[in-house]
Amino acid sequence: MELFEKLGINPLLLIAQIINFLILIFLLTKFLYKPILKVLDERQKKIQNSLEEAERIKIKTQEIDKLSEERIKKSLIEAQKIVQQAKEQAEKSKQEILEKTAQEIEGIKIKMTEEINASRKEMINKVKREASEMLTLLLSRLLTNLDPKIHHQLIKQAIKEMEKLKK
Repeated sequence: MELFEKLGINPLLLIAQIINFLILIFLLTKFLYKPILKVLDERQKKIQNSLEEAERIKIKTQEIDKLSEERIKKSLIEAQKIVQQAKEQAEKSKQEILEKTAQEIEGIKIKMTEEINASRKEMINKVKREASEMLTLLLSRLLTNLDPKIHHQLIKQAIKEMEKLKK
């Protein structure tokens, strides 16, 4: 005790400050750290699901490509049989079959590409909206009890983060 007094430290005030610090750590852990971890885990799961869905779409696209290749092979075999029967008729039929198959393949590729792009954009927009909503809610809860200077600093930082997400 004498040592604390010689150093100009009030032991009761030191104990009160330690208790306040522990209470602050407890409150921050309970009301800030754990909810943020929960939000981050949910976001990670959503992103993982989006990546898995993108992988499934990629596999489906590859399957469609294989089917298209098989159709082309079948068309070529048919064209060869027609060539054997009549050269003149075979050339006309071959051109029609190849053009039709190419159009079908192109149509399927365009459709799948559009679906993939739309799905990606939708998932990205959804994640951005949810992150923005969660950030707004979290900040509104935190900022109600903060010092005005800290309040303004946090708002500026949040705006910068939101701009980064929009890019």
